[in-house]
Amino acid sequence: MDLLKAAATILAEVYRLARGSTKRTIGVQSVLDATGIDAVAAEAAIDLLVRQNLVIATNTPAHSVRLTKAGWQMARAEPG
Repeated sequence: MDLLKAAATILAEVYRLARGSTKRTIGVQSVLDATGIDAVAAEAAIDLLVRQNLVIATNTPAHSVRLTKAGWQMARAEPG
């Protein structure tokens, strides 16, 4: 899976999990379990999402992620 596809998949899954929960911080392992993305690709994708200010990674190295305001907007955007 290429980096951009992995990042988009992770962003969509974090949004799906956060939207259906009172918790806004989502464990990376639950995202990996749901998406099937391997840990190395996920780490690179999460780094990309952090650099783009779409998620905040906590517990270095990133054990959980939280969408930023821009991340919420991007995840809710209709594909065009």
